[in-house]
Amino acid sequence: MKSRVKNVPIHFVLSGGAAKGFYHIGMLKAFEQLDIKPASITGTSAGALFGSLWALYGTYDHVKEKIDSFMESDIYKEFSEQYFTLDILNGPADTGDNLNRLDKNFSSSHRLKNSNSANILSKREKISRKFDKFKNSLSLKLGNTLKGTKAIFNLFEEDALVEFEDITNVFKGIYGNATFSDCRIPFVAISTNLKSKSVFIFQEGDIATAIQASTAVPFVLPAVKKDGMILYDGGIISNLPSNESKELFPSGLRVGLEVSSPADDNFDENANLFKIFQQIINTAIYAKQTVDRKNCDLFFNPTKEEIPMFAFHLKDSLIQQGYQYIIEQKESITSRLESLVKNATPRLGIFRF
Repeated sequence: MKSRVKNVPIHFVLSGGAAKGFYHIGMLKAFEQLDIKPASITGTSAGALFGSLWALYGTYDHVKEKIDSFMESDIYKEFSEQYFTLDILNGPADTGDNLNRLDKNFSSSHRLKNSNSANILSKREKISRKFDKFKNSLSLKLGNTLKGTKAIFNLFEEDALVEFEDITNVFKGIYGNATFSDCRIPFVAISTNLKSKSVFIFQEGDIATAIQASTAVPFVLPAVKKDGMILYDGGIISNLPSNESKELFPSGLRVGLEVSSPADDNFDENANLFKIFQQIINTAIYAKQTVDRKNCDLFFNPTKEEIPMFAFHLKDSLIQQGYQYIIEQKESITSRLESLVKNATPRLGIFRF
């Protein structure tokens, strides 16, 4: 990278996308090889999760080592045993079928050493019964939701499928006592304040709490309650937080990395209620992202197909795909950056294009 570009801050904006967030790691690895280093990272949901790891550890090798180590830990394995075998969006019609499938999956899956199998199956039964409760509750509320987008927030005042203690243990296992001041790269995480129906930005304090709030997908993961606020997944309001990045880090260029999928054009009108709800949310998110992309000087989306929310076993494949997607464009990326810097008109430290 030419020195002229090196002297310009390049801020990265990372979208949500659940397991597709692994694309972020691959793309950041490619930018690292191109000697393009983030001046800051602003992330939502999965973008906050993986962006925070990059901000804390600074290089691909260290981030990948941290991810691999955690996914081999007992905390992660036990969590996946309890929850990942239940397909939330395609649950069977009745609890009995659900429990039979959970028991079958448990019998054939990898068991933890010294784990309490009866306790895990008991938790799965509880999850399955919650699933049925949500189906009934959602059917009653969905009609009101369709009357206006703000009514969507009324749907979120429910218990989540995942227990608060379980997901808290996961994030503590990832981050320990790390705080924003430990980040090597300036980092912020975006969440949704349910009460004010607005964005809440985490810039200080405990990172585990910030990421837990930013990734709290309604119904699936529990809200984080902080200072009287009820905080959920930032993607509800700002899935590609370029506007927040621009306000917090106005000087320089902005690179948007989006890994979410648009609403399904071939949506099945007979889909279950969870898929209907997901389609509503995806439609709202995608519409706003059309505007948010305009705040980015460079924008990338490697997503070619829908990936299940909890497909974390695809980690290595998604990282490689994200990496390859950027590397294949390296000449055009460096050329575009050089052109942007050459034609920029600096004003009060702000580059305008």
